[in-house]
Amino acid sequence: MTDNYIATDLRGQDFSYSQLTGANLSGADLTGARLSGADLSGADLTGADLTGANLSGANLSRADLSGASLTQANLNYAILDKANLIKANLDYAEAQEASFVFSLLNKCNLRGVNLVNSNCSHATFNLADMTYANCRATNFAKASLEKITAEDASFRSANLAYACLKNANLIHSILVGCNLRMANLTWSNLLNADLSEANLDYAVFKNSNLTGVTLAGVTLETVKNLNCVTVPKNHEQDDELTVYDLLKTNNLLK
Repeated sequence: MTDNYIATDLRGQDFSYSQLTGANLSGADLTGARLSGADLSGADLTGADLTGANLSGANLSRADLSGASLTQANLNYAILDKANLIKANLDYAEAQEASFVFSLLNKCNLRGVNLVNSNCSHATFNLADMTYANCRATNFAKASLEKITAEDASFRSANLAYACLKNANLIHSILVGCNLRMANLTWSNLLNADLSEANLDYAVFKNSNLTGVTLAGVTLETVKNLNCVTVPKNHEQDDELTVYDLLKTNNLLK
């Protein structure tokens, strides 16, 4: 396939390990296509339909996948460094041990996506929907996750050091054992989230909602702005809580 190849209906076709560098596949129907190990670096896949496609081990670095459908696609071990995935749909895609370093996933649909052990450092997820996402042991170091929706998502043992999580919706999320050192969670909503054993050194929680949060085994001495969290409306004290009040509210004073 040449670099300027243009096609529309490629459903179910086998391009495994093909050389597709810079290929023009904008708007192509690649539903169920086999692209494992293919080199799609720099390819134009804007608006392409890759629903259920097998892209395991594929090289998609610098590829333009904006607006593409990758629902239930297999991206395990794929390389998507510096790829453009803005407004793409990765709902329930498998992307274990994939690489998204410096990639753009703004306004991306990532509901139920499996990102276990993936490298998403320096990536941008602003306004992405990560509801039910499995991000266990995923590397989000220095990533931007502003205004994400991640209700009931799992970030167990994930690395979120220096990440920006301002205005993030993390209701009922699991952050057990994750690294949030120097992370910015200003105005984030962590209602009933589980942060047991998490590293919160110098993390910022200014105006965050920590109502019902679990903090078992967490060291709070170096956490910033824990005295400026949102509390239940029926709380009898002022909204400005001390660390002591926070621990008391969450039944961690024993």
